[in-house]
Amino acid sequence: MGRFRLIAATVLLSVCALSRMAYADSQSVSNCGTNCDGYAFQATLTPLPSPPNPANTYSLSYTITNNNTTSTNNAYANTWSLTLFQSGSSITPGSVSNFSATSGGTDYTGEYQALVGKTNGGNGGCNSSLTDAICVMPGSGVTVNQLAALGPGQSITFSFDFVCVNCTEASSWDFLGTGKCTSGSGNCYALSNYGVAMPEPSSWILLGFELMVAASVLLLWFGLRMRNPLERGRRPFGWRAIFN
Repeated sequence: MGRFRLIAATVLLSVCALSRMAYADSQSVSNCGTNCDGYAFQATLTPLPSPPNPANTYSLSYTITNNNTTSTNNAYANTWSLTLFQSGSSITPGSVSNFSATSGGTDYTGEYQALVGKTNGGNGGCNSSLTDAICVMPGSGVTVNQLAALGPGQSITFSFDFVCVNCTEASSWDFLGTGKCTSGSGNCYALSNYGVAMPEPSSWILLGFELMVAASVLLLWFGLRMRNPLERGRRPFGWRAIFN
């Protein structure tokens, strides 16, 4: 019985470690000279559990922030795309769901749409033949001046889910996008940069917490067994009970 309890404890702790939730990957672009012109871009990709979600579902959050201190470079957040996966991967067309776009408490969901594809950063469209990327552009009939205008310190966050079957995440994500200046003509930013991965020490902290919970459950289980009069007095308690 001692060997059985040891095996059971090992299996439980291993399952806890291997079945832990999928953690998000994040990449960002900032301080990239005239391409960014004071703007920062951050994306977070999270695999979602199935069920309750369809298999191979991902959640994406994408934030554009104006870090300028003056209004000279205020811009309308226009079309952007993000190449998340290696070439040959294919995001399922029409699989985008739960789309939202918010800026400072204002809902811009109706002004934008998310599609499979990639922008060239110039014409504001999305090339749907490039299926390893996701693209956000103005909705049908929406003009540029109806889009979110970002002043100093302001940001807009886009969030949505999509399906990508047998997709392999790229090591560096390709950020593309434009922001038309709110005054004058031309773009205040014209993004064409690869992202830099952001460290995630919290993943290890969460894993350690999950293992501690599993260990506590094991101790409780053995403690309850010791309340049985037939067990009391002849079996050790606590961690000794696992290895006895």
